[in-house]
Amino acid sequence: AEPSVDDAELLRRLQRLLGMRPRRTGLGSNQLSELRAETRTLADVLAIFRRSVGLLDEVDLLLHPLRSELNWPHGERKPIHFAPLRWQLPFHLLDGVLYPTSRQ
Repeated sequence: AEPSVDDAELLRRLQRLLGMRPRRTGLGSNQLSELRAETRTLADVLAIFRRSVGLLDEVDLLLHPLRSELNWPHGERKPIHFAPLRWQLPFHLLDGVLYPTSRQ
């Protein structure tokens, strides 16, 4: 997903902060270097978030029509990769693990 306008503006501001020069801010050089280090860390965290994917849990809450606003997919349907093996394989493995306890 593309970053929103707010994300792009925030990133521009961070980039400007990383190159900031001492001004009449009343900050000492030690405080200024600490601020630069914090800003670099924040920029690194934002870069990680931009490359990340969100995993959603609590499906019952997410799918509740009055408590969430999901964006529903649209467009051409495409087959899901490795379907139905992707669902059958975990059950097959669990069956092999649980068989000795149930003998069924």
